Amino acid sequence: MGAGTIEPVSTSRLSRWRSTILADITPLKVSVDFRRIFFAQLVSQIGTQMTAVVLLLQIFDISRSNLATGLVGAVAFLPMVIGGLYGGSIADARDRRAVAYWTTTGLAGFSLVFAGMAYSDLRLLWPYYVLIAGQTWLSAIAQPTRMAIIPRLVGAELLPAANALAQISWNIGFTLGPVIGATIAKSYGFGWAYLVDALSFAGAV
Repeated sequence: MGAGTIEPVSTSRLSRWRSTILADITPLKVSVDFRRIFFAQLVSQIGTQMTAVVLLLQIFDISRSNLATGLVGAVAFLPMVIGGLYGGSIADARDRRAVAYWTTTGLAGFSLVFAGMAYSDLRLLWPYYVLIAGQTWLSAIAQPTRMAIIPRLVGAELLPAANALAQISWNIGFTLGPVIGATIAKSYGFGWAYLVDALSFAGAV
C-alpha cells in the first residue's frame, strides 16, 4: 500500500467499534419493567449523589473545619462495608422487591430528616454523623438488592446488557448529582436540596 493511502475500514470493524462505544439498549426496548426500574434508579441515584455532596457542604458550613468535614468519610466507611457484605445475603433471604421497597423508603426518610434539620438550622454535628452512618448502611443494602432484581426482569441473553445499563445509570447519577446538588444548595439552600433528593425516591419506591 502506497504512502498516503488510507486503508478502508471494514463493516465488521465498524460494528465492533460501535458495540464497544455504544451501550446495548435492547433491555430498555423489550422490558417495560426494566425500563421503569432503570429510569427510576437513574433519578434516585442523582438524588443520592446530590445529598452526598450537600452534606459535605453543610457540615463545612456549620463547622468551618476540614477535619469535621473529612470525618464524614470515616463515619460512612464501616456501615458501607457491613452493608455491602450482608446486603446480598439479606436480598437472597427475603423478597427482593420488598427489601428494595423498604430500603428506598428508608433512604427517602433520611433525606426528609436532613431537610428538617437544615430548616431548623441545627448546628450540632453528631446528629448528622449518626444519620450519615444509618443512611450509608441502608444504601449499601439497597444497591445489591436492586442489582439482584434485574435477572428477573430480562432474559439470560440480555442480562449482560442490562447490567451494563445499570452501571451507566449509576455513573450518570454519580456525575450529575453533585453538580445539581451544589447548584440547588447554593441557590435555594440545603433544605431544598434534601427535599429534591427525597422526591427523587418516589419513582423508585
